[in-house]
Amino acid sequence: MMALALIGESLLSAIIEVLVDRIASSEVKDFFKRQKLDDGQLRKLKSTVRAVGKLLNDAEEKHITDPAVKGWLDDLKDALYQADDFLDEIAYKALQLKFEAEPQSETFSDQVRSFLTSLVPCKKGMGEMQPELEKILQILQDLLQQKDSLHLTESVGRIPLLPSQKIPTTALVDESHVFGREDDRENIMALLLPDDAEERQLDVVPIVGMGGVGKTTLAQLVYREIELLEDRNGTKLFDLKAWVYVSEEFNILKVTRDILKQVDDVWSEDQAAWDFLLKPFMSVRKGSKILVTTRSENVASVKSTFPSHRLQSLSNDECWLVLKKVAFDGGNFSAYTGLEEFGTEIAKKCSGLPLAAKTLGGLLRSKRKGEEWRNILESNLWNSPNDKVLSALQLSYHCLPSYLKQCFSYCAIFPEGYEFNKNVRNNVQDC
Repeated sequence: MMALALIGESLLSAIIEVLVDRIASSEVKDFFKRQKLDDGQLRKLKSTVRAVGKLLNDAEEKHITDPAVKGWLDDLKDALYQADDFLDEIAYKALQLKFEAEPQSETFSDQVRSFLTSLVPCKKGMGEMQPELEKILQILQDLLQQKDSLHLTESVGRIPLLPSQKIPTTALVDESHVFGREDDRENIMALLLPDDAEERQLDVVPIVGMGGVGKTTLAQLVYREIELLEDRNGTKLFDLKAWVYVSEEFNILKVTRDILKQVDDVWSEDQAAWDFLLKPFMSVRKGSKILVTTRSENVASVKSTFPSHRLQSLSNDECWLVLKKVAFDGGNFSAYTGLEEFGTEIAKKCSGLPLAAKTLGGLLRSKRKGEEWRNILESNLWNSPNDKVLSALQLSYHCLPSYLKQCFSYCAIFPEGYEFNKNVRNNVQDC
């Protein structure tokens, strides 16, 4: 759902790039030449599509707060789909003409004819192709003429950026990128370390907080701290440890294998499922622990033996430290002190969420001019009704090049946890 929400109108830029490539293809040019159609109109279509594309970055930001721009984008989307359908019809007719021009056996001809019939049929005759092109061109030119009344401005090229991927999680963490969690780590460690006076058979320790606040990172820090303590003391605090990513698919058989289990990002509130999960642990040695991260207080209350550790947001200064660390890849910031004024204000827009700060840091990593940072700070995308993490992700997506937006939209149709087969995986890699 998040991926689909991010795509929104921004998918249009990917469509435009595909259209320009298709219009300029030899297949389309050859078809116009053979059918003696006016290729001048085709060139106008290409230039008009490109001109409209230069307005997209500005329109994609303004449509959030300007209904007129939103309507303009909707009309543009319809026109671009018409153009795409028109090019599909050309491809269909070109294939049909090629088949008819080549001598084939009767059996083969029947097979090909059956295949062509199974495709979406071309509804227009040859005489209708030119008027259809002129109609689409006129619609796009009318939309282009509205740019002044809508105060749309052409944008400059953007630097290609790659989005980070984090799911599924692991127990690994780069502590140099973590700020403001020292007290939280100590509090969780105190709950996990053995205490003979109050030791129970099994303890469930929940970390609760909103999405993007850093629950998984805190659990990673604690997991790593336990490993360091064991190495330092030469003794094992826990005989077995395991990190398990669960999310919405609560596979009980998968997560009941070892004793210390970090069940990350749990959503299940099913009492019976939790009873089944915990049952094998009732026969093990005292002192076993399950550390759970979840957004839901209901999940935390199902089987917890301690009060939930509510993870609070970072301060604005701590968010700036996170953003700065990612934006400059841990390098020297002193040469870019002029960016701090914008950076600290951008950090405030993260609402204390380290995930938003990391995302924005990645977006700003390739930008070293104050104007570029100010553009991010003043972006209309911050006015979106989405939460701050989603707004930060939307900004990053907005700055992707068109071909990556198209690949992103392709990936968005697959649900979380989808098991890719070889063909689908190759398609994604080809992006």
